[in-house]
Amino acid sequence: VQVNGLAVQEGQYIGLLDGDLKMAGDEILPVLEVLLGSLALDEYEILTVYCGEDVTLEQGHALADALQAMAPDLEHEVLDGGQAHYHYIISLE
Repeated sequence: VQVNGLAVQEGQYIGLLDGDLKMAGDEILPVLEVLLGSLALDEYEILTVYCGEDVTLEQGHALADALQAMAPDLEHEVLDGGQAHYHYIISLE
């Protein structure tokens, strides 16, 4: 599919920011690097990873560990979100 000028292939990770598609890719970390890189992270204190129903909390913690390198000044937490369609939802507060 083509959305907002981005080609998205079946099975790819997508990065939505406030409901707008910003990035798609075969690996999650590059998608998150683009999304987090577009934000003023110094305006936030907490990054929460909500794990979807097809993701274990261990996988969520591994992702949070990788995100620590991208956003070292934020507190990171991992929760079971149980969402059906997204592997992860990431919230910044």
